[in-house]
Amino acid sequence: MAEYLYKGLIFAARCGHWTIIKLLMDDNDFKSGAKYTESAIEAAIRSGFDAEPIVCLMIASGRVGPTAKHIEVAVEMAIKSGFDAVPIVRLMLGAGGVDPNAERIGAAIKMAIKSEFDAGPILRVLLGYRGANPNRSITDKTADLNGGTTLHWAIMQGKEAVVNLLLENLGLDPNTRDYNGCTAMHWAVQMDRTEAIKWLLRSDRVDPNVKNEKDKMPFHFASDKGRRQAVDFVKLLIEFGRGNAHPASEDHQTALHLASLHGDMELVKLFVDSDDVDLNATTSAKYSGPRFVESEYGRTGQHCSTALQLAAEAGHAAIVKLLLDSAKVDPDAYSFAIYYTVTHHVTEYSIDRWQAREYKRALHDAVRGGHKDIVKLLLDTGKVKVYKPEDEKSVISMAEERGYDVILNLLLENADGYEIGGTLIEALHKRTRHGEPRKSHGMSSLQRLLDTEKIPRDGVFGLNALFKLATQGPTACVEPKLYAVLLATKNIDQGGLNEGLKQAVSCRYKEAIRAILATGEINQDGLNNAFKAVYSNCGNGQSYGDTVELLLKAGKVDQAILKEKLKVAVTKRDESFIMIFHAAAEVVDPDTLNEVFKAAAVLEGNGQIIKTILENRGSEINKWILTEVFKLAASSRGNHQAIKAMLDNRGSDIDKIDLNQAFRRAVFGGYGYSDKEVVQTIFNHASLDNVDEDVLNETLNTLVRCGHEEVVQAVFNHGNGGSDKIDEDVLNEAFKTAAQHGYVEIMKMMLDKRGSDIDKDDVLDEVLKKNTEYPGQYSKEVVELLQESRQMSSSSSSSSVGIATTTIRRRF
Repeated sequence: MAEYLYKGLIFAARCGHWTIIKLLMDDNDFKSGAKYTESAIEAAIRSGFDAEPIVCLMIASGRVGPTAKHIEVAVEMAIKSGFDAVPIVRLMLGAGGVDPNAERIGAAIKMAIKSEFDAGPILRVLLGYRGANPNRSITDKTADLNGGTTLHWAIMQGKEAVVNLLLENLGLDPNTRDYNGCTAMHWAVQMDRTEAIKWLLRSDRVDPNVKNEKDKMPFHFASDKGRRQAVDFVKLLIEFGRGNAHPASEDHQTALHLASLHGDMELVKLFVDSDDVDLNATTSAKYSGPRFVESEYGRTGQHCSTALQLAAEAGHAAIVKLLLDSAKVDPDAYSFAIYYTVTHHVTEYSIDRWQAREYKRALHDAVRGGHKDIVKLLLDTGKVKVYKPEDEKSVISMAEERGYDVILNLLLENADGYEIGGTLIEALHKRTRHGEPRKSHGMSSLQRLLDTEKIPRDGVFGLNALFKLATQGPTACVEPKLYAVLLATKNIDQGGLNEGLKQAVSCRYKEAIRAILATGEINQDGLNNAFKAVYSNCGNGQSYGDTVELLLKAGKVDQAILKEKLKVAVTKRDESFIMIFHAAAEVVDPDTLNEVFKAAAVLEGNGQIIKTILENRGSEINKWILTEVFKLAASSRGNHQAIKAMLDNRGSDIDKIDLNQAFRRAVFGGYGYSDKEVVQTIFNHASLDNVDEDVLNETLNTLVRCGHEEVVQAVFNHGNGGSDKIDEDVLNEAFKTAAQHGYVEIMKMMLDKRGSDIDKDDVLDEVLKKNTEYPGQYSKEVVELLQESRQMSSSSSSSSVGIATTTIRRRF
């Protein structure tokens, strides 16, 4: 029965029967069927009749209450049928129990804004009611909506009246952010809603430069969409008189940069006329300009640029002139470019790269782009230098590289002597620094710069400084003709020539040395100072021989300098020592001679130097120094030439004791490895008669191990019983060493001379055992020789036993 009554109530509400509803509500308890009463309220709203009294009656009964859904239905019906929903919505909100910030209320607000009817009255009720938050999110947190507020939604729907209502009458914060930190202005720019941007900018409370969670302002969004949108956005800011009309993107691009790069004359003029715009601001290194990557492998770059530099590079002459006419623009300001040379991929996502920072000016950009009209505009200001010391690369070099003859002439006409000299010095410095000739500034272009006759003789950028720089650096970097070109100017004074010669000597520049000496202008001081530079740069191992020869032929070098350089030459083991030795013969006293002789013996490979000293002035070498040097030379490898020279020239001064000590040192050598030629040379001179028996026994095993076959043969084949001097234990140890190293010939010789004293069985057993444990440790020839020797010994023993037995039998 109750179910039918509930259905009757809903039917009565739908038909607007107020009397029946009152009767049913008075006689029946509807609390247990609350869902039906709620349906009855919804039915009354949807009926299209005057629903307010009916809803009021139901609510006044105290048995049921409205919900947020009922408010949503009321707004829906107002949109569909056009009835005034404001009274009934106010009634339901006033009844209590409905959260004015409920999700259903948000849906009602979205529905009202999206519809075509006048949403203002209902929005005033929903957003202005006590407890309502007009800044709350009313959209879902999705990729498209991101939890926007009522203002975000109104911007999205393009409802100007709603936007005005929200900004002016409802106290809404226009800078409220969505879940991503974006304001309604972000949304308007992102959706390219120019009119919506204007609606927002009319309100003084709107901040157009709020950053979202990724630190992006609305201008960044405009920049991401394209240059035109970014420029239009800034124009709107200027039009509405907003405080910061010069926002910057993530890479510091401003609208001024974009307008200058793309030729927007109108907007650039607006900025030039503005008092709060920095006309010399630069983009960051993230911005690459029109050229970012030249090749996958090779030189790539990132550029920082001012507005003037961007306009100059893009070829917008009118904008360049407009900027230059402003006193606020520095026409010669520096920015920088970062270049990377990618060498190779280390992994799929990693590269090796070399980085360099190069400073540039607007003149560089104009020359690089080949814009001669802009080059002229810049130079005509009188404030732009053709060359500045801070330039990483000169504009003259750039014009010459690219073949821009008209621009090159403009630059040369406007450059003074120091600027041209600075350009030449920069070019030569690049040649010497990078290790290979650069394409810029060949001989013809160098001659062209010199032919201007503007370069002064003196000063940091003068001809003398230029000449000095030209004579230093790796030899491969400077063409020999360069010195002749510079010398042909006849403006290098004697001081410059002397200094250039010194630099050329230090770097062993034979071509430069010849060219300078050929002038005949080098005086005695210049020659002496140049000779002092000998051996000053020996790091790359090149010889100073040709350099010394050229200088000694040019004139007589001060003897004291020669004497000092002689001491240095012996430590460098340079071939020039012999030339200096002969040139300084008059001043090398015996003490200096002995000092040099001793220094020569310390280093390996100085045999020729020692030989030269002994052959020319050997008698002046102190005997004690001679023997010490002899023993020292014997300890080092590669000194057989020095050993032979000492033995040939002063062998009688080296006694038997010193010979034995030298022989021992020669055999044991450095790090246990002796020099065969050194050992052989000493042994041949000493002969076995002069080598003590103790020394022979001490060194035999090492002689065998190091393969000194000729010396070992000399010992065992000596007519006076050389092999008899060898102890039996030493003999067996040496025999094992020979077997271990595979010296079969030495083994045969030992067996032939002292075979009876060698324990062949012991050696063979050891060899066979180790060959079993470590196959191949002993050679096949060694094993066969030992086995053959054992068989011969066994046969010999058997024969001896047989002969002895026969003899005994005959006796008995």
